[in-house]
Amino acid sequence: STMSEAASKLQRHPMLYKATGDIVISATDKSILHRFCVHTVVLAKHSPVFADMLTLPMHEVDMQKYDRIPMIYLPENAKDVASLLEVLYTPSSPLFKRSDWAFAKEVYGLMSTVTKYQFDSICTAIVHYLKSEWPTTLAEFVRFKMDIYHDHAFAGPFTSAVWRFPEPASAIRLAMDFNV
Repeated sequence: STMSEAASKLQRHPMLYKATGDIVISATDKSILHRFCVHTVVLAKHSPVFADMLTLPMHEVDMQKYDRIPMIYLPENAKDVASLLEVLYTPSSPLFKRSDWAFAKEVYGLMSTVTKYQFDSICTAIVHYLKSEWPTTLAEFVRFKMDIYHDHAFAGPFTSAVWRFPEPASAIRLAMDFNV
């Protein structure tokens, strides 16, 4: 492989590579190595796992660095790491869009990551959103179905509303796998 091929497989995240960051997180997505430069205080504040990990003595000799900053590699998908960091740095991020039909599928990897590293406030927000989007009684289900029909009745044929109906299999899988 040439030098340019190797360089094209390494990407700094455009928004999550902070100039004042003091830790670089490296994660892979589709054979591309993504780098995020963030603040240890932000990670430690929201995750006891990161708080413990970042207080361990990091030997200068053993510690891998990138841009002269200590670097850790996370085995999680870079897309999920980016979603996690985006939520931490931009709490108003559009992660939770109202009536997002693919929400459960889109946040499955993020939910796995926040559960593993104990980002409890993000986990709670995902669970709260999922519960708010899905009915738990027959009466709620009827009202839910009517709301969806009503919201899309003027948008064209009913088939367009079907595509906006929340996808149940992913929601059930998320709920079962994470004891929601």
